[in-house]
Amino acid sequence: MTALARLWLFVVLLVVGLTARGEPFPTFRVVTEILEPMQQFDGETLTGTNVEFIREVFADAGLTLPQIEVYPWVRAYDIALKTPNVFIFAMVRNQSREPLFEWVGPMATSHFALYGRKDNPSLQIDSLEDAKQLTISLMKNDAAYLYFRDHGFVEGENLMAVTDRDVASALFFAGRLEVIVSSAWLIEQEAKVHNVTPGLYEPKLLLPDLDVTFYLAASQGTDPRLIEALKRVWPADRLQY
Repeated sequence: MTALARLWLFVVLLVVGLTARGEPFPTFRVVTEILEPMQQFDGETLTGTNVEFIREVFADAGLTLPQIEVYPWVRAYDIALKTPNVFIFAMVRNQSREPLFEWVGPMATSHFALYGRKDNPSLQIDSLEDAKQLTISLMKNDAAYLYFRDHGFVEGENLMAVTDRDVASALFFAGRLEVIVSSAWLIEQEAKVHNVTPGLYEPKLLLPDLDVTFYLAASQGTDPRLIEALKRVWPADRLQY
């Protein structure tokens, strides 16, 4: 290759590189669900700790956040699964979802425990073996149900399977069960639904194996520049539920 040809190739590559770097970001969407109190409507305004977290991160990344689209989770998930340039929050990261999305960053961690009434001093639970003397009510085949089953709990004895979590919470708040698997924010919300005081309840046994982390995720095919811009400014601290 002659010197002139090499110079011409260098100029072409330089122009191509500058053009690529100068391309504007593509239009993108952000979808979510209602998940009180972290994602909820205050009148017509979407508010909550998760929403504020997302707004701050996008602002720090220099990205103009479009209007967040709110759907039932199944639809939001389907949009993010099938459409490029879509961000979705707050999604639990697990093995089955791992290859389906690009994982931008962790937003919050939810800590689970066996909760019981504060004014029940006789309820002492120091281990799962202690808990086997009680009845745990959980949705059939969800992660918590499988966890307790794998640790020796037996359906029909000390493990009650239900098809709806509200059944378990109704039994608990009615005093028909001594404990419930919950987290701080979840038991607060369910207590309000059942018109009881959230402060009456406290964790009796921590269940760290059931802790989950919620992420901002991106659909496959999302422009990697968008993802990298967010990752560069992603905060080290996360919310705690």
